[in-house]
Amino acid sequence: MARQKEFDREAAIASATQIFWGRSYEATTTSDLLNGMQIARQSLYDTFGDKHRLYIEALRRYSVGNIREFSRLAKRSPSPLAAIRTMLLSVAEGTEEARARGCLGVQSVCDFGGSDPEVMAIGQMASSLFRETLAQVLCDAKKANELPDKLDEHKAAKTLHAFMLGLRVRARAGDGVQDLRDAAECLLDGWLHN
Repeated sequence: MARQKEFDREAAIASATQIFWGRSYEATTTSDLLNGMQIARQSLYDTFGDKHRLYIEALRRYSVGNIREFSRLAKRSPSPLAAIRTMLLSVAEGTEEARARGCLGVQSVCDFGGSDPEVMAIGQMASSLFRETLAQVLCDAKKANELPDKLDEHKAAKTLHAFMLGLRVRARAGDGVQDLRDAAECLLDGWLHN
């Protein structure tokens, strides 16, 4: 009879995600992971394979989780445009620590560039799914007369995605809360008055 794992797999992945996010892939050691996840070395290898496999799983869960979080936000917001505004302002509204950490997805691109096909595939999947979600919310905003009919929701979704990534990079670089808010409001005001 196989021995049961003596740790919570989901909690272990959540811990690993925080460690990779806080340090970067290269700077994270196996010892960092074992200490943070509170598991034995053999459990890490038996359950996740190796550091890279664990990173891939953590990155995928982080990326999909962020998109699901935005989808939930869009459903409970008073309006589609309010959901977009909340998403953009969330970068500024987060804690100083959260702003300094930036985005694990952006960090993965910086860590690996185009050298890791699995990391690239996750990034492409997440970008595509996020843009589709944004396009639907923007389409809903047009139907609700919150945005002009002439706004192309697919192009706007690409713009929003790039802008959101840029905000996260600028937040990590130390831009102040008001600077981040001003940038987000300027983008939205431009759309509303065109």
